[in-house]
Amino acid sequence: RAGGFAGGDPLGGGFGGFGGRRQQAPPKGQDVEYQITVPFDDSYRGGERALQFALPDGTALNLTLRIPPGVKDGTKLRVAGKGMTSQYGGANGDLFVVVQVAPHPRFRRTEDDLEAALPLRLSDALLGCSATVETPEGAKKIRVPSGVRHGTKIRLPKLGFPAANGRGDMFAVVEIEVPRTLSDSQRRVAESLRDAGLWPWEISSGR
Repeated sequence: RAGGFAGGDPLGGGFGGFGGRRQQAPPKGQDVEYQITVPFDDSYRGGERALQFALPDGTALNLTLRIPPGVKDGTKLRVAGKGMTSQYGGANGDLFVVVQVAPHPRFRRTEDDLEAALPLRLSDALLGCSATVETPEGAKKIRVPSGVRHGTKIRLPKLGFPAANGRGDMFAVVEIEVPRTLSDSQRRVAESLRDAGLWPWEISSGR
């Protein structure tokens, strides 16, 4: 959808005329906002988006917008001179494209970092294991240490979003899966762990 708000500096301008008197520049045209939703992958890698819509005065607008890598939800991208025409002969207003980023089914953004859940069986959390983590750059193997707690974040460096100081990181967030029902053999194992002083629910809750 498109919307607008007043813009420009009606008092801007230079010097001219007799005696160096200050002259007013013609007021600038109105700025316009237009909202788009981009896929999560475009916010990570960047991309292009074809825009076709009408300005509030009915003028058809067709352009290709470049989506910069790392763009955040709510970012306003300025396209100079693509707003409303000035009624007084001044410069056109600007177009501000407001970017909304669609959610991803597996990844979550936190500032310039990326997070993804890492489900683990209780036995793997107790003993440690090798696990595969899906990242925007493909599957990565990581080593999970023994005794890892629920909620622990395992860092995968430089797999986050582009940032001013380089790139963010990705974190695999441990989620220990505790079965709702136990077989007889599983219950006996759990009871032996309890009797040995090892409490699985304390490990799974991160206490």
